Amino acid sequence: MSYNYDQLLERTWANLPEKLRSTSRFEIPRVKTFVHGKQTYIQNFKEITDALNRKPQHLLRFLSKELAAPAVMFNGQMLAGGEKLAVIENAML
Repeated sequence: MSYNYDQLLERTWANLPEKLRSTSRFEIPRVKTFVHGKQTYIQNFKEITDALNRKPQHLLRFLSKELAAPAVMFNGQMLAGGEKLAVIENAML
């Protein structure tokens, strides 16, 4: 049996379940931040962790270590200390 690439590709594509045939792209929600004094807030932190399918505490600890700044979470928001953290939005895009 001699197959060429196009025949094998067509046969494989035809045998895939419908769920795998869709070509949707994963997108993280746009980060909504604001700076108040020396603190930076991420307003939609819970929404971001849900999209990434991660526990909020896990991502909070990771970002706190990466940014070398203390961070806490309350009401679905993340609060990080330090003025330099206004670049969070650019870092998470």
